[in-house]
Amino acid sequence: MALWEGRSKLQCITERVFLTNFFGAKNWKLLQQAAVTHVLVCAAELPFVFEKNGLIYKRLDLADNTTSKLPIA
Repeated sequence: MALWEGRSKLQCITERVFLTNFFGAKNWKLLQQAAVTHVLVCAAELPFVFEKNGLIYKRLDLADNTTSKLPIA
């Protein structure tokens, strides 16, 4: 199965809510263009890349695999 070409871009889910992968989240120019202010990291091992630049981060401690289950609040 081929990887999706747009996987490292920001995909608009709803107004002001975007989805991307780790490589998209490391693209400061892309985040700035979309006026991103908050980032939800859904993997235990990924860093808060632009915290020093003012982005606000929240983490869900999930394994980066297809069997992880989202916690239900």
